[in-house]
Amino acid sequence: MAPDSFCVLVIRRYVIDHNSTFGGENLMKKLLAVLVCLMMVLSLFSCDTTDWKDEETATTNNQKDEESIATTGNQEDEDGTATKTDEKAEETTEAVDDPSSPLNDLAMQMFEAAIKGEISVCDAHLGETELKNLQFPSNGTRLEECKQLTKAILDMDGDGVNEYVIQSPDRDHIVLHCYNGKVYSYCFDRSVFYNLNTDGSFYWRGLSKPEGAHVGLNQLSFDGSLLIVKEVYKIIMDPAEMTPIAYYMDGKQITSDEYSVYYSNNPKRFASFCPFDISCEYPISSEDAFEIVSNHWRRKDGASEGACGTTLVYRIVILEKPNAYTMNYRICLQWEAYSHANHGWESQIPRITVLDELLVNAITGECLNIQEACPDGK
Repeated sequence: MAPDSFCVLVIRRYVIDHNSTFGGENLMKKLLAVLVCLMMVLSLFSCDTTDWKDEETATTNNQKDEESIATTGNQEDEDGTATKTDEKAEETTEAVDDPSSPLNDLAMQMFEAAIKGEISVCDAHLGETELKNLQFPSNGTRLEECKQLTKAILDMDGDGVNEYVIQSPDRDHIVLHCYNGKVYSYCFDRSVFYNLNTDGSFYWRGLSKPEGAHVGLNQLSFDGSLLIVKEVYKIIMDPAEMTPIAYYMDGKQITSDEYSVYYSNNPKRFASFCPFDISCEYPISSEDAFEIVSNHWRRKDGASEGACGTTLVYRIVILEKPNAYTMNYRICLQWEAYSHANHGWESQIPRITVLDELLVNAITGECLNIQEACPDGK
């Protein structure tokens, strides 16, 4: 029974028992007034208690919510910090792999300083010397004596820092590698470093041996300043017919089908080269002239196309530079034709066809064909 109902019954019983003693109606009115007051007080007390409990519950819930929010917020902050740290780590990793990374920029600055003669290069045979003194292995020609040099800049070992490759007209190569604040040079004869690919691998062709001629694909890597050459695959050719008779990969003999599968899954593309100058005395450098004729012919060095089992590789070659007798660059467009008749064709000497020749004035950059420049044929 509710408290207020119990109070009413008690008072009514009291009034009935004492009605005659206390004066009847007046007492009844007074007691009813007191009863109403008590009921109001009890109601207020009940409301206050409920409100207080609700407030306590709400306060407790709010505190829990705040703690939960604070915890979640801390977790988000911690996660956010971890994410940012991971992002920074990824950015650092990407920056190392990015050709525009600080490490790569430093390497390019070192290469340019070596080209200008501001710093020496470290060569295995000559020790520390100027870049211009380096020699191409096949004929001993010093770099500064060779007038038709070309270059390619690419990451040969996949570490995110470019190497600088200088090529002679006879296809000897000098590779420049930057390590620990120094530039190191490595010279290659054309027989062991022939066609360079965009991924840094290169084809080679060895001298004929009793079991046959050797051709193949190699990949460079560096351990500090130490050069490491890894053989990717090797093909032994019949010395008489120049057809493959054996295949090797990672030092193990494989079948022709296994080689074909690897070859199909790992396509290669020849690298592009452009002129290399140690110094330039004219407003139009050989690299500028190279770009002018490339735009004129709408051909890029190294571009290729195939037809009827043959790959045609376009090459732009500077035949002559300005000298005491002429102020023009003489440049030709030619293609190198490689037959796909046999595996290992990339290492073979191609058939070369000259398609066109142009003259570029070293002062004005004007581009003329041979007939326009020499109408009398002289």
